[in-house]
Amino acid sequence: MNQSKIQNQQIVLAKHPSGKVSQEDFKFNDIDMPACTDGQVLLKSIYVSVDPGMRGFMDKGDSDNAGTKYKIGEPITSRSVAQVIESRHDSFKKGDIVHGRLAWQRSQSLSANTPEKVDPTLAPISTAVSLLALQ
Repeated sequence: MNQSKIQNQQIVLAKHPSGKVSQEDFKFNDIDMPACTDGQVLLKSIYVSVDPGMRGFMDKGDSDNAGTKYKIGEPITSRSVAQVIESRHDSFKKGDIVHGRLAWQRSQSLSANTPEKVDPTLAPISTAVSLLALQ
């Protein structure tokens, strides 16, 4: 697979919001398609969670007990559902559905220790970004 020809995008925090969050607080970046190396999985995002609790992580300041603040120019992260499009780890195969705290990117490569598998026979895969995914 020629990874450099495939389009990839990410959504980053462009600036700290003042009041209500607006489109200007985010930026879409075209980025290279990541490589999948030994011990990793290459994922294609399907669902991302967007909830009011994320607003506090967009403010200026240091991370605290509530979590890690988003940094300007770095991808927003949230609970997400993705499909494995390439695997270099025995625990995952192409087509597996996974969930975890992932970057807002079309595709991303990460350690196979990060995502958890979703069993699509138990419930719609979209429930993996909801309370049903929390264990």
